[in-house]
Amino acid sequence: TNNTKNLLKIEPYRSAYAKAAKNLLAVRTPSSYMAIHLDVLNSFATSEESLLRMMQFETDPLGALYGMRAYVEEYARAKHDITLLVDVVKQTSLVFTENDPAYGLLAYLTKTR
Repeated sequence: TNNTKNLLKIEPYRSAYAKAAKNLLAVRTPSSYMAIHLDVLNSFATSEESLLRMMQFETDPLGALYGMRAYVEEYARAKHDITLLVDVVKQTSLVFTENDPAYGLLAYLTKTR
């Protein structure tokens, strides 16, 4: 549409990644699952940063293109990492309460996989 104001529609998704990363960071994780936990956490942080770069197209077009590429690449990695995390949660019968920082995220992920 040649209207860079449409890039503001990305903000809710960027914000969701930021919130998910913050909540996941607050989850206490057994050392045996730390690698998967960190991979998902890093993926959310990378996705947030990529979306932020995309939103800055008007002032930094090259950075926005880099952000778009990084987001697409991260999506494939994240999909794999999230699948592993959900499998661990289900296989170990981990239970989260509504007071746990990532309760909503993990409840959503385990229901949709």
